[in-house]
Amino acid sequence: MIIGITGMPLSGKASVRRIFEDMGCQTFVMSSAVRAEMEKHGIEVNKESMREFATKIRQEKGRGVAGELSLPYLRDVLGHEDMVIIDGIRSPEEPEIFKREFGDDFMLICVWAPFKLRAKRLGDPERLKTRSDEVITDEELKGRDKKELSWGLGEVIAMADYLIVNTSGKEDLEKELKRFLRMVVAKGMRRVSEWG
Repeated sequence: MIIGITGMPLSGKASVRRIFEDMGCQTFVMSSAVRAEMEKHGIEVNKESMREFATKIRQEKGRGVAGELSLPYLRDVLGHEDMVIIDGIRSPEEPEIFKREFGDDFMLICVWAPFKLRAKRLGDPERLKTRSDEVITDEELKGRDKKELSWGLGEVIAMADYLIVNTSGKEDLEKELKRFLRMVVAKGMRRVSEWG
């Protein structure tokens, strides 16, 4: 099974991904496919070049290009894992690609938090250590919101099978994910009961 994660920047997608990782799930971040493509073309990776390249490649090859670039990895992981979590779905073509490839074995969850709360998370030192594309001001966050909405993020959010509201702490987020996993177990998913 593939579980896709979507949501606005700083809504808590990475926190959800890390909780899944702590449960033993394999994870993949969509931007890794874009970074790998940039490196293949000898383009330096930083927050500006990432945004420019991601916009350019979507214009040239369609908004689903990151999904297409991710398929080889997902097929490989599903050869030996029951579940893989894919973070960072931003255009409606991406979940369409995954549904076409994996059918009912693909589910999309949206992580949601209001702008004011997302803005409070700006400049988190832990995020800055691992993210070359991190935004650090309210204005940068608004710009990133606008850019990702232009890629179709709003449409993706509307397509979600499950909504996770992330306005409290990690404990509440874990409870919400366990609720989601119980729903997945009800659909006959193997091994998930071990994580719930």
